[in-house]
Amino acid sequence: MNRATIGIFVGGASSRMGSPKGRLVYEGAPLLERMVASCGGLPCRLIGDAAPYADLVPTVPRLADTVVGVGPIGGLDALLAEATTAYAVSVGCDMPFVTAETLAALVHDPRDCPVLSARADDDAPFEPMLTRWSVSVMRDAVRAAITRGEYGLQKLIRAHDAERFVPEDARAILDWDTPADVLAKR
Repeated sequence: MNRATIGIFVGGASSRMGSPKGRLVYEGAPLLERMVASCGGLPCRLIGDAAPYADLVPTVPRLADTVVGVGPIGGLDALLAEATTAYAVSVGCDMPFVTAETLAALVHDPRDCPVLSARADDDAPFEPMLTRWSVSVMRDAVRAAITRGEYGLQKLIRAHDAERFVPEDARAILDWDTPADVLAKR
């Protein structure tokens, strides 16, 4: 049985980028195609409005946010509700340095904690888009947070005693939000 379902979050408005971020090309391929390949055979889903990507990865199942307009927590709720695995992993489609090795390390980390989330250092914010969530613990917690009108993932992560995941390549926590990020290939 698979240990985790990977949710690739594609639903942002890309307002700062000006175009769908998963279509940006890095090392010869669109970011979204690279991310799907990085899932290494684990079940994955596109989370959010995947319409801009209909032609890129047509066989990957899509999940709409359970609640629209509340940010990524609506997509996380959909992912956790559908997952039949022990864990669900959230990852952004705009993270060019996340590799198959990064995702495998996150999925197979031996710690059994409700939330395992990447962060640059112990004082930095957590990276919700490189996080492993315990389905059995977090499914109801996410739904309760939405019901209370608490949509921020940082608060949710901290409220569940998250442990820090340190990817082998520190750049894995970086995403491309603006054209300057792409040009810098940071």
